[in-house]
Amino acid sequence: MSSTKGLRTGIPVILSSSFEGSPRNMRERCADAMPIFAKYGAPDLFITFTDNPRWPEITENLRPSEHTTDRPDLLVRVFNFKLKSLKDDPTVHGALGKSIAQVYTIEFQKRGLPHAHILIVLRAADKFSTSEHIDKFVRAEIPSSIENLRRHEIVTKCLMHGPCGIGNPGAPCMEAGQCKKMFPKEFRTETTMNVSVYPLYRRCPSDTTFVRGREMDNRFVVPYNPYLLLKYNAHINVEVCTSLRAVKYIYKGFNCSNMVLSAGQFQYKEIANYIDARYVSVPEAMWRLLGSHMHGRSHAVMRLPVHLPNQKGVTFKDGHEEEALEAARSRQTMLESGLQLNQNDPDDQTLLNTDILCNYVYDRNNWKRRKRGENKIVARMYVLNIKDAERFYLHMLLLHVPGPASFKFLRMIDNVINDTFKQAAFHRHLLNSDEEWDHCLHLSNAKATTSDLRLYSVTRLMCSSCGTKTRSISPAIICATTSKQLFGFKLPVPLLDTSVSSMRSPSPEADKLRQAVLIIIYEITMLTKDGLRCIDSLF
Repeated sequence: MSSTKGLRTGIPVILSSSFEGSPRNMRERCADAMPIFAKYGAPDLFITFTDNPRWPEITENLRPSEHTTDRPDLLVRVFNFKLKSLKDDPTVHGALGKSIAQVYTIEFQKRGLPHAHILIVLRAADKFSTSEHIDKFVRAEIPSSIENLRRHEIVTKCLMHGPCGIGNPGAPCMEAGQCKKMFPKEFRTETTMNVSVYPLYRRCPSDTTFVRGREMDNRFVVPYNPYLLLKYNAHINVEVCTSLRAVKYIYKGFNCSNMVLSAGQFQYKEIANYIDARYVSVPEAMWRLLGSHMHGRSHAVMRLPVHLPNQKGVTFKDGHEEEALEAARSRQTMLESGLQLNQNDPDDQTLLNTDILCNYVYDRNNWKRRKRGENKIVARMYVLNIKDAERFYLHMLLLHVPGPASFKFLRMIDNVINDTFKQAAFHRHLLNSDEEWDHCLHLSNAKATTSDLRLYSVTRLMCSSCGTKTRSISPAIICATTSKQLFGFKLPVPLLDTSVSSMRSPSPEADKLRQAVLIIIYEITMLTKDGLRCIDSLF
């Protein structure tokens, strides 16, 4: 069909996930981080570390006529050295407790200074369990200038937010009359634990101090660790973290300016949109030229692609399709060779498919047992959409069935081979309880936004309450194409005042509509009045 329409065979050109910083790349990095926290627990510390152009390592190496803005190479080199030292503090030196896992990302402010977001998981003995333990490592108060003048100077220079609020309504952080970071905070005499968000740190009432010409007090202090503050002399925000939302923040908050600049452009020119919206400062360009990493993690993440039997992915060039197919037939994929490994090695028949990646190395289409480093490996399978039903249920079986030796083995229950993977999942009782919903929401939580999760939860409640049957349609997604009918109600495109639905009365779609007492149409504003009229005429 593609050749008859004058189109090239294959798939459309997109901004690939292999391009660092692209939306797909950030989603994959977020998905890679989730198995680390699934294995070791939610992050315990969230550190934001910002470059300080007044560091002596920078100022002492400037020529007499130079300013720090003239030497982006110095800015990023010194920051990179200090970042490496900061990452070693919890892992090697145990400054905040012994770290067992961490991830980080690098971002660049519009004025050019780099900063790092670091998430750290501590060992069980060092986790923050009491308010007193938090107060030992995290402070949110201005130190006394008499007891510790050096710390007082750094806090007042680098860790005071604003001023904002009523005293400065024109501050950049103000939105609709409120600070986006919720400053100024309330005074409180003790730290309060909060399992879902950041703790409410102790901020005792104190005398005011002048910062940037305005009176400020403990309500404006950004939380910090005294040891790290004195060591690095920079803006280094340290927060006790208890939620996985921080993981999505450091990966999905990246390049947020691109989303703002491209707002309202509903186009599929991904590369052009990215280039038009992208802002690269001089320090970021220098950071990339020096080959410094934009992201990092303590553990290697192995990805396992999932495909159906005889449906492995094939790449080819125009005119060489047959050669590519022959080459694909003669080689095994990672999944197929993993199933073959379970046949040949009885010791692995107790392992799940993802466990194989942690115990073996996949090299040249063969599996070799790891000799070392298995403690620094985590594995995951690519997240699949429920619309790709058979692959989705194959994915589910691979997560629950130990030691699968073949695709047929996965479909076999009590020596009976089921026709589909969905039937096999059903007979293994993987679809007979709320565990499927919980697992689906858990997977969605790894990549979905808060508003998406809220929609999933409400839809689940509406569709499962009182055993009532419902029908859920999403025209906003289907309306993006102009060559297909609206799937849910068989509406033609374009919709006219004379349009009628092509749904036949004796059909499965019509039977589902008859049984439903509630119809949910997401983003109904995407549907015209003619579409609503056609839907209404079906009842």
